[in-house]
Amino acid sequence: MGRVNLLRASRAELPAAAFVPYSHHVTPTIIATRDGEYLSMWKLAGRAHEAASAGEQAEWVADLNNAWRGLAGAGVAFWSHVVRSRASAFPRSAFDGHFCQRLDAAYAASLAGARFMMNELYLTPVLRTVGDEVLEALGRREKEDVPAKLRRQQDGVAKLNDLNRGLGATLRRYGAELLATYEGGSGRLFSAPLEVLGLLVNGERLPMPVCRERFGDYLVANRPLFGWHGEVGELRLADRVRRFGILEILEYDGKGTTPGDLDGLLRAEFEFVLTQSFAALSKHGAKGFLERHKQRLLDAKDVAKSQVAEIDGALDQLMSGAFVVGEHHATLLAFGESADEVRDHLAWARSELLDRGIVAKPVDLALEAGFWAQLPGNFRWRPRPMAITSQNFLCFSPFHNFMTGKAAGNPWGPAVTVLRTASGTPLYFNFHASPAGEDSEGERLLGNTLILGQSSAGKTVLLGFLLAQAQKYRPTVVAFDKDRGLEIAIRAMGGRYLPLKSGESTGWNPLQLEPTSVNLLFLRGLVKALVAGNGSEVTHEDEVWIDRSVDTVMTLIDRRHRRLSLLLECLPDPVNEDGGHPSVAARLRRWCDGGPYGWVFDNAEDVLDLGTNRVYGFDITELLDCTDARGPMMKYLLHRTEAMLDGRRFIYVFDEWWRALSGEDFAELTKHKGKTIRKQDGFLILCTQEPDDALQSPVGKSVIQQCATLLLLRNPNATREDYVQGLKLSEPEYELVRSLPEQSRRFLVKQGGGSAVAELDLSAMPEALAVLSGTPDRARLVEALAAECGEAPEKWLPRFWERLGVLVRPLEEETP
Repeated sequence: MGRVNLLRASRAELPAAAFVPYSHHVTPTIIATRDGEYLSMWKLAGRAHEAASAGEQAEWVADLNNAWRGLAGAGVAFWSHVVRSRASAFPRSAFDGHFCQRLDAAYAASLAGARFMMNELYLTPVLRTVGDEVLEALGRREKEDVPAKLRRQQDGVAKLNDLNRGLGATLRRYGAELLATYEGGSGRLFSAPLEVLGLLVNGERLPMPVCRERFGDYLVANRPLFGWHGEVGELRLADRVRRFGILEILEYDGKGTTPGDLDGLLRAEFEFVLTQSFAALSKHGAKGFLERHKQRLLDAKDVAKSQVAEIDGALDQLMSGAFVVGEHHATLLAFGESADEVRDHLAWARSELLDRGIVAKPVDLALEAGFWAQLPGNFRWRPRPMAITSQNFLCFSPFHNFMTGKAAGNPWGPAVTVLRTASGTPLYFNFHASPAGEDSEGERLLGNTLILGQSSAGKTVLLGFLLAQAQKYRPTVVAFDKDRGLEIAIRAMGGRYLPLKSGESTGWNPLQLEPTSVNLLFLRGLVKALVAGNGSEVTHEDEVWIDRSVDTVMTLIDRRHRRLSLLLECLPDPVNEDGGHPSVAARLRRWCDGGPYGWVFDNAEDVLDLGTNRVYGFDITELLDCTDARGPMMKYLLHRTEAMLDGRRFIYVFDEWWRALSGEDFAELTKHKGKTIRKQDGFLILCTQEPDDALQSPVGKSVIQQCATLLLLRNPNATREDYVQGLKLSEPEYELVRSLPEQSRRFLVKQGGGSAVAELDLSAMPEALAVLSGTPDRARLVEALAAECGEAPEKWLPRFWERLGVLVRPLEEETP
């Protein structure tokens, strides 16, 4: 009796448990079936394919196929699943400041209507301890004693463990995680792989405890119903009914398979489960299959010679071990609210597959068999399995996915924020790059980030938004800003912003630092840098006098009386009548009170307070063109802020950093810090409009190479030399950056070998955009309002929005 007839005849007699083959956990990662098979389950993050070239994808499949040749021997089968479902994407966080908390709430509300979809990938290896169904049937007739069962189990577990070790190494680039049992909050044992198996037949994810009964007795929690004429089935959940239909892949065209033939399904706007199985045949069995297929073609007498030649070539490759042949089946179970919606979804999927030369048809009478065949190890219910090569299987199931990031388990904990990708999936954004599937919280990994965007492309809004979202970690932030772009955002975060004006007193007095060995070393170097201005040479004798004068003032003079001018009293100042080498004192006078740069360091009191706030911003716009003062001023700011790197979470932000890079000390610091700041639990954010200027500097290249994350906004003028050769983008990534639509609010995120096109749309949040899209005029307005109302954001922000005419709508959580 055929599978379909058997099902129809026994439908009234067989409970759902009869179709579930699972028995119990043998080890935390291995489940045994009733028939003595063993299986494990891997969850895969997948490999980001969106911006990978066809050649790269072919290399990925070739690498997988090389591994499959050694893994997929006779008695080994694989089930792969893609579960596409709606995702609740935005985890809420707690913030200290009112603005950041409000921004978080408003952004979450703006995403509430977004139809986020998530693709989850699973791979289940199944080890069959009995080679074929005939031997399996004969084996059931023989009474197996307990020692024999134990030996068979030990042998099966050892083989599956070996297989899992091989898979772990092969799938490392795919973010593979071997699922296992875990202890729940109540102290009871639960099974992660069993929960995924339950998802396949229940239509929802439910916790699955490890009980004394066989798993098959309680895995099915929701009753599946199948019509006598098939086509559409139902799952009766506790609170609703889910309808579904199944599409079966039957054939593909004569051109063969290419990597990612089914990737179009990953963009579907409906929920589905894509199931595939591949049960490896022995080389002898595969050879017999190919020879019989060749004979059938010859018997038909209307076959093209090329088809026979293809089979001959496949036989040669099979015998040389180029691939493995196995029995394959593939089905797509699509969900819908109604039977008509299910049919619409199946029609869309069928059309999508046909565009790739793949023939599929709805499953009708075999609907129940196709449903239960989703379960790994259910060999007997697979509808129409056909033999294909491992290369074909891996083209159909290449473990591609859209870049999703990590929602949790990042070095600083939960994701910074969630961005919507062009494919409708959530991207859990993090500055740090950490391995998928691993808990990296507390580890000090690389988080340096480069943001590239032309003027008006949205770079300032993106940077301000990410900094505001990062306030959940309560980091210390020091931003070197240009054109006061970040001023309003930094003030709104409760930070302090200091615009540095050329020619105006800074209120800095470096000599009022504590006379520690580190500070003394810095001050000696600073004075030497001042004296060396205009290309003057600093001789060994000059260095001796500088060191002596700095040490004298710092150790003998009371702190409140120390200032740069006092060094002149400790330095010889011979009259230079012959125009020779000027004295140290003569060169230092330029930086003392009355000199052209006396406003920089020779102030009576040092008022640079870096201990009150967590967020600081310095506008260095005017310094960028002040070549003499820029280097020493940056040297002092970096020395003071670098002292804040004491183990606390820290973010350095540099806008137009390549222009400051021309300062030797700054260049060396960014090069050094780019490599070591992660050890101090910090990272750099580097922003600029174009990469070419930075790439022309050896230091700039080194800094960019130390960036874990690239955020690349639209640039239709991007050059291949800068983006492909300089930033190491792939050709598809480069073309994406050039072709992003104007005003799309989209950008390319590249991290950890993957990339995705994400978007940040704040158009429904005018109050947030007013703060994040800073301009000099608005910054001056805020400066005046803060002076009038007070520095607390809660005092000046309402007045700021009122002056701009921004309607601030109360959020739902703020409504009494």
